Amino acid sequence: MNNKPNILYKILVIGIVILFIGTNAIPSTGNKINILEKQTNELPKYMDLLSLHGFDNGFFITKNQHDLNLLSPVIDFPLTREVFRVGDIIEINGTASMPGFQYYIIEWGIGKNPTEWFTEGVTLINNGTVEIINGTLGFWDTSSVTDANFYNIKLTVPVEVFEQNEATVSIYLDPTLHVNFPFGWPHEIQGTQVTIWSPIALSDINDDGYQEIGFGTISVESPGDNNNDYVIDHMGNILQGWPKNLYAIQGASLTFADIDTSTSNKEVIGGMWGEEVYVWYDNGTLVDGWPTNIYASRATPSVNDIDCDGDLEIIIPTTDGGGIIYVFHHDGTIADGWPVLIGSPVRRGVSTADIDKDGFPELLFGDQDGFVYALHHDGSYVDGWPQLATDIIKSSPVIADIEGDGDLEVIMCSGFAQPRIISIWHHDGTMVDGWPQENGLPFVQPSVGDIDNDGNLEILAGGSIPNKPYARFFVWHHDGTIADGWPIEFPWDETQEIDYIYAQPVIGDIDGDTDVEIIVGSYKDKLYAWHHDATNVTGFPKIIGNSVDSTAAIGDIDNDNLVEIVVGGDDGKIYVWDLEGTYNSSNIQWPMFQYDQHHTGLYSKETDNHLPFPPSINGPTGGKPGIEYDYTFNSTDPDGDSIMYFIDWGDTTTEWTEFSSSGEEITLKHTWDKIGDYQIKAKAKDIHNYESDWAEFDVNIPRNRISVNLIFLRFLARFPIIEKMFSLIKIY
Repeated sequence: MNNKPNILYKILVIGIVILFIGTNAIPSTGNKINILEKQTNELPKYMDLLSLHGFDNGFFITKNQHDLNLLSPVIDFPLTREVFRVGDIIEINGTASMPGFQYYIIEWGIGKNPTEWFTEGVTLINNGTVEIINGTLGFWDTSSVTDANFYNIKLTVPVEVFEQNEATVSIYLDPTLHVNFPFGWPHEIQGTQVTIWSPIALSDINDDGYQEIGFGTISVESPGDNNNDYVIDHMGNILQGWPKNLYAIQGASLTFADIDTSTSNKEVIGGMWGEEVYVWYDNGTLVDGWPTNIYASRATPSVNDIDCDGDLEIIIPTTDGGGIIYVFHHDGTIADGWPVLIGSPVRRGVSTADIDKDGFPELLFGDQDGFVYALHHDGSYVDGWPQLATDIIKSSPVIADIEGDGDLEVIMCSGFAQPRIISIWHHDGTMVDGWPQENGLPFVQPSVGDIDNDGNLEILAGGSIPNKPYARFFVWHHDGTIADGWPIEFPWDETQEIDYIYAQPVIGDIDGDTDVEIIVGSYKDKLYAWHHDATNVTGFPKIIGNSVDSTAAIGDIDNDNLVEIVVGGDDGKIYVWDLEGTYNSSNIQWPMFQYDQHHTGLYSKETDNHLPFPPSINGPTGGKPGIEYDYTFNSTDPDGDSIMYFIDWGDTTTEWTEFSSSGEEITLKHTWDKIGDYQIKAKAKDIHNYESDWAEFDVNIPRNRISVNLIFLRFLARFPIIEKMFSLIKIY
């Protein structure tokens, strides 16, 4: 019973002491640092009082130490694992403040656990002599760095009493990154923990001579916070009219295509994995007839002229209504014979190719029940299809002549439960000898290429050891045998993330040795590049700030004749690397997701198809308004394919012409109604939708005679006596 008064007494004393400390230490104004420092200075005055009444001073010491630790140095930016380009100036933000503050220091060291620290290139705010809370601490000019590596940044606030006076972050610096990259979250792309799952799309959509980069973003922490489609230029600038904020997450690839032939620029198809599909012009304005209300569920749209009328159609699968395949004309109207009900959700894009050689492309895709379909351009079923693979299909078919016999085969990855396999069928639905092969990993996207330069195609895909957490990457010959050096197996020590590869590999010569390399991202923050024998390409793997779901793209985005590789990361950033290899499109065997910007999935190098030559243009170079003139156009196709023409007269444009034979001259008529200088532009397209470069021809309406008069006047100025003779002539 005597303990209760003692407890009440102690509580009363503690309250009085806290009250004294609070009233003596807390001013009317001031920050937390000054308050805690004053509390620290005032506290000893009351220690004797506390000890006289039987209290342990350590209670208050521990409490005060805890509060002081809340003010330990902090680096808020850059974040650990972030990647920067060597030469960038990195702004360092955070808090540098401690009781008894005198100054702070920022240093950097090489590697994840540096043994030596440097201050070269570091500039501090006010030379580090002023306390900073949640602000800019300084800048690090990384120009002195030469090697790609991890680097630690250390913030130190020297104090004598407390041990917790340092903060460090580990970042990665890469000298091969393109200027202004990485691009993305949290600066240029706003949102909450943004990630990029979509494959990279590359194309010169605005006809400025440089390739633009298209991709979608996802906000994984706050749905709807940043679900955008972006188009940026080769310097990381967002194009005017972009991004486009959308309702649902954007995990599919954008598709670039010249849908509206009344313009010379390409259109952008996007908004996938939502309830609407959009078609925009390059400046971000909507094309008439769009959007359309269908649910596409991360299925990348594909484009082809499936009815061979000269206009491109847009092909979109859906998961709603039991799985439906839609085919739209460029104006959003539905093509004859479509849509077609499948009966099971179709979650990935449709591939297109003329597999039965009837002159029209067929549509190929897989459904959630594990069936692979082939439909004619009118929506009817191709003989021999569908074919059953395994339980679930969440990848798009790849189409190629893997046997070199002139017939196309269909390659598909399938399976969620075991077995997880890659199957290959002939165009008539019969299985190719040596297939299927088990790869052990669901939902991967295969690709093909002749990686060993033996004249035969290999099949490439991610994989794993079935029922074990061990990732692999496979390369098979066309007959199903494993290529030498493959598969690559990624060891797992039971503590790290498994290095799975789900993205589609891209294939091309990136180092200038004329042999092609394999490029693909992984779940362990890397972009790999391997030679055909499974050895690493020099300078690879490249470090990414997070996992890579995105399929990379190979191109020359800045038109410098050198190779660039572009990929998106789960850290919400776009990475672009400048490589030393000379860009040669003939040495790029699989340049981007589903092979081309139309995402046909058709590997067309087996036919050695070439672009038509730019057409010649002949006709009058001048004339008068309101008069009709004849102009001839002639292009040849290296493969002898038939050709159609698109003409921009400078005031109006034509539709695509009918097909004509390679080398056959066609004549078209045109009338200009207004005086002015005009430029005729023309391009040719073959039966595989390969387009030539533009040809140009200048026309003046009416013919400019001022230049002749100027020449005559200059002649008279040089010979004054002739001018005087003309002045004596009277005109009656």
